[in-house]
Amino acid sequence: MLENTNNYEHYNTLGDEQDVLDSFVNDYDGSTYIGDAIMEIADRFIPIYNNELWENAPKIQDSIEEAIAQGICETPQGEQPDLIKIFSAGHYQYYTQILYDNERELYYNYAVNVFNKKLEELEESKKEGIEFASIEQELDSRLSDIDNNNTYDDIEEIVNDLFEETFNEEEEGEED
Repeated sequence: MLENTNNYEHYNTLGDEQDVLDSFVNDYDGSTYIGDAIMEIADRFIPIYNNELWENAPKIQDSIEEAIAQGICETPQGEQPDLIKIFSAGHYQYYTQILYDNERELYYNYAVNVFNKKLEELEESKKEGIEFASIEQELDSRLSDIDNNNTYDDIEEIVNDLFEETFNEEEEGEED
């Protein structure tokens, strides 16, 4: 079986960062655009209780300031700023940044999960002698062109092609 990297870069500032990253790998598939999944995940993890937003605000001050600078939460001229909206935007910025900072690992780990599911369905005899380290390197190389404008289907197509090539070559080698 292939191994997930789990070499994610993040601070455990709020305590749910690993859940955010795991959501990308486990909760989406198919025709979902990667960029859409990132935005949905970031939005879904924003706390719904005001006291959590207030409690977390000092911990993610840089993200709150970045959200303001990017215009994610604007206060119309002459109106009082809505701190709850500002803090929510800061959380959104924080989670989005964590996901984008770990894009390569997330794509790879999703692909590994897809590959391993296919591998579970394969007869044990066909798995013998397979160089999983070389498959991991090849998979990583093939994923290099994936970005947030792709869909999960695009990653699955790369996995399917690699899987088919790997195990068709194995069968051809056995026939010789």
